[in-house]
Amino acid sequence: MSEISIASVSDTASSWERSVQHCLDKLVIWNDVENASDLTAQQVSHLQLLGARLRWWVMRWGMREVEMSAPAGVDVQHHLIQSCLELISNSVHDLAISHGDRQIITAMEAPNFRGSSGIPYAYSLDQDMEFDTSKGDETSAHQERQGLDLPTKEAQENLQRISDQILQLEGLLPSDPAPNGAAVFNVALSTSPSKLRSLSFPKDVDSFTPSLAQIKATSQDHISNIQVTRRRSADELRNGFNIPKLRENEAGVSYFGEYNESLVFVHEKKDPCPWQATLKRLAWQLRLSENIKELRILPCLGYTLDGSLTQDYIHHVIYAIPGKHVISLRDMLRSRNFRRFQSSLSLTMRFKIAQSLARSILYLHVAEWLHRGIRSSNVLFCSDAGFSGTHRQLGLPYLAGFDYTRPPSYDESAKIPTEYRERELYRHPAVLREPTTAPHAALGDNDELFSKNHDIYGLGVILVELGVGKSAGRLWMQRPKDKCNGCSKFQGYLIAEFIPKVRSITGRTYADAALYCLQADVYLPQEPDWAGAVAFYRNVIEPLERCKNTAI
Repeated sequence: MSEISIASVSDTASSWERSVQHCLDKLVIWNDVENASDLTAQQVSHLQLLGARLRWWVMRWGMREVEMSAPAGVDVQHHLIQSCLELISNSVHDLAISHGDRQIITAMEAPNFRGSSGIPYAYSLDQDMEFDTSKGDETSAHQERQGLDLPTKEAQENLQRISDQILQLEGLLPSDPAPNGAAVFNVALSTSPSKLRSLSFPKDVDSFTPSLAQIKATSQDHISNIQVTRRRSADELRNGFNIPKLRENEAGVSYFGEYNESLVFVHEKKDPCPWQATLKRLAWQLRLSENIKELRILPCLGYTLDGSLTQDYIHHVIYAIPGKHVISLRDMLRSRNFRRFQSSLSLTMRFKIAQSLARSILYLHVAEWLHRGIRSSNVLFCSDAGFSGTHRQLGLPYLAGFDYTRPPSYDESAKIPTEYRERELYRHPAVLREPTTAPHAALGDNDELFSKNHDIYGLGVILVELGVGKSAGRLWMQRPKDKCNGCSKFQGYLIAEFIPKVRSITGRTYADAALYCLQADVYLPQEPDWAGAVAFYRNVIEPLERCKNTAI
């Protein structure tokens, strides 16, 4: 394409993105409708899904078109799409703001929701609904209603009309090989935990988003609210149950064992307190993730909790291995093993591994779930046939070893560890410690200092490992100490010394994605989370897709 054509395509894509994002900004207000009928709630969720799919397509289209020559007749198609987008945008604007001379939904003073002016709002489709504000701000307890209501039937008709308009536009667009990415933009996922749990679509429409919603509800809700079904209780293995160790994976942290004559992965952690509720929530998150194959998370069997009056409690989280053989990426990249796996870890396969891990992390973060242990020892390959063949084809890896926060011990220091521990090489210099949280944390097990950026940093270290064919531990042991005299310096060492080497082996596109992860500046505090997710997709996942010229 000429520079003029590229600029034209880029401008068109930007215009479309703004138009669709405007629609999503208007649709998010429907998350605060408190008493909609089941049918209306389903229509709202479906419309929000369609809007997210459209926003996702527009973003991906703009990125692809800039790389390709414009086909014949593209101007006509662009004009038609633009006209459809304008119609949809106007319809959504009318739905969210007004319909004739009446408000579509009624804004009511309540303590739970706040508008851009700082005034709290809740919303209703029912003229007779009353809100109890006695527990909230007394100054707003008796505020009058604002605006008028639209009858539910008319709202449903308008919702259906806009959905039909978007579906008609989708008929003009090429199919998307990665439609689940639309979850990044789905404003239905930005509502309260209770509403997330009730989010549902017919399976032929979307089963991915409701599954993510269940995990996000568990991630964000207070730990005391986590409900576990009796059918598969998350603490079913805890009573002093012992799983024999077959071989070490990461000394003092994880190992492979046997349970019910099957191979399992055991993640171990020691703590002065039991933190049973935290373990129960983690096990339940892992159980919920079994419904989402894109996450590539090993099934969780449960946990054990052992302790005594004189020793720390020992937590074990047990993952099932889908196969008779298992090996970690770390073990494959260690010096004594790499020759054995070199043919299996072709450059193409390394690109596939990198992109699979990046997608898993993207979706985990959409669900507000931090892994906190992204490192190659927790990236596992499973097989029934084993790994002995010189040209054995690897399957895509699984993620395991999820870490969790707990309040710091009374004698625990937040200082950087003085001794070398290999897992510190995968931690950003700002978080060289075990994940902790405040004892009074209101939501989940949040750690104010540990963020999505720090998970992404761990991915960056793995991308470097894959690029040069060496584990981080090997890079550390072989380093000149005058260039890297501590774990806190490892980030700069990788960027200065190894990104150029990765570039010479894998090419600029892959190396730039690795560098972007190592810089760990993706999710910014002044921007919405979806902006960080889009930045991660554009700078990491999409470039990795281009490295192997296909989408997983």
